[in-house]
Amino acid sequence: MSNYTEIEISDLTLAFLRGEKGEAGTDGKDGLSAYEVAVQNGFTGTEEEWLESLRGEEGASGMVGFEVRDGYLFAISENSENINKFKIKDGHMIVTI
Repeated sequence: MSNYTEIEISDLTLAFLRGEKGEAGTDGKDGLSAYEVAVQNGFTGTEEEWLESLRGEEGASGMVGFEVRDGYLFAISENSENINKFKIKDGHMIVTI
């Protein structure tokens, strides 16, 4: 038996989390760019070299769509494997964590 928690997210919950709009604040001071932070932390190349250093290897295919079966919503990958499965109950999505 696995441990799980079911949560239900509704419009009421999202409205509660949003809260009331506050007053506008003052603009802050501009910060460093990500490249400038990298240089401060030891990067020694040009900005172009730094940008190229961010490129990683090609990853696996991601989700390409959704499918509903037997009361579940499935996020489907390019090769049709199920990535995520969500229970639908009374028009609400129930997420198992």
